[in-house]
Amino acid sequence: MAVSGLVRIVPTDDDMREITLHCECNGLKKPLTQCGKKQLGNYGEDLACLFLESKGLEILERNWRCSYGEVDIIAETDGMLALVEVKTRIADPDDVQINPELAVTFRKQNRYRKLALMYLSRQTKYDTVRFDVVSVKLTGECDARLRHYPCAYEWDE
Repeated sequence: MAVSGLVRIVPTDDDMREITLHCECNGLKKPLTQCGKKQLGNYGEDLACLFLESKGLEILERNWRCSYGEVDIIAETDGMLALVEVKTRIADPDDVQINPELAVTFRKQNRYRKLALMYLSRQTKYDTVRFDVVSVKLTGECDARLRHYPCAYEWDE
């Protein structure tokens, strides 16, 4: 992972669905404002993995690809697969109008449903899947606010 020196994770609620995170070094070679979408996305995924692992999820795969597209993170929790879409944005800490999770559109959800079917068809260990979203709001060079939405949407919506 590109993130080094994790200093602290501070839950903002009892369920740890939202946290603030601080690292000593953000793992990027240039300031956030000079990074491209791919670099920011990868950095957000690094942070999301740290967050999910702190919640007890086991990361199985990152950036899994097939003909339907790519899943950011595939994790296991309680014997169930979690396909996780990570959305990352740069914002001021108090900017309530920036909600990266809103970028998970109906079209993106449908793509993840197809990806889940493809992933399930290629393995035999799991037969249950949930769809999660992790929102990453980068609020400084080494600070972020993350929100986890387990079961963000269903198979049949």
